[in-house]
Amino acid sequence: MTVSRRTFLGGSAAALAGLGLGSAAGSGRPRRVLLLAGPASHSYGGHEHPAGCALLADRLGALEGIEAQAVVGWPQDEERLAWADALVVYGDGDAHHPLEGHFEA
Repeated sequence: MTVSRRTFLGGSAAALAGLGLGSAAGSGRPRRVLLLAGPASHSYGGHEHPAGCALLADRLGALEGIEAQAVVGWPQDEERLAWADALVVYGDGDAHHPLEGHFEA
C-alpha cells in the first residue's frame, strides 16, 4: 500500500489530536506541540524533515485547541521547550538526530 505524504501527515495530525492533545475543558489555553526537525538528508524530496515538520505543524495548528510550531534542530531558545506540552521529533538517527548531545545516554 502506498500512502502520500499529505495523507500520512493528515492522519498523523488526527492521531495526535485523538490522543488528548486538544485543549482540556477549563484549561484556558490550547495545547502546544513543538516539532523538532532534523536536517534534510539524501537527495531532493527524500527525508525532507524540515518540510515534513512544517506541514505537520500547519495541519495540527488547523485543529481546534492546538498550537504547533516547527524548528530545525535543537531550539536556540530553550524557552520553546518549556512552552510545549508535547514534543515530536522527526529526523535521521546518529549524529544528525535533533536530540543528539542534549541528553545523557
